[in-house]
Amino acid sequence: NVHSLGEDGVLKKILLDSNYTKVKIYKKKFVYNAGTFEQYWNNYMLTTANSLKKIIHDCEEDVLANIKHDSEIEIERYLKDKKIIFPWQVIIAVAER
Repeated sequence: NVHSLGEDGVLKKILLDSNYTKVKIYKKKFVYNAGTFEQYWNNYMLTTANSLKKIIHDCEEDVLANIKHDSEIEIERYLKDKKIIFPWQVIIAVAER
């Protein structure tokens, strides 16, 4: 899973084990503007992986409403001027083969 590569040393080890040399890893910080909560929620529902999509759509309305409410609470710390701003770390690997 792509998120597992963020742990220090993992990506570099994979590249070295795959016969790459001169491996350099750079970490850059960005911000991701997810828009308002409604924009974020609607985008998430549209782009959710098919395996989760069926589970979500099979939920009763009150269960889905609770999930949405809990999500709104969780993102409060990322709200700035009614927009969700997530910190985003990008890892860039440079290597030779």
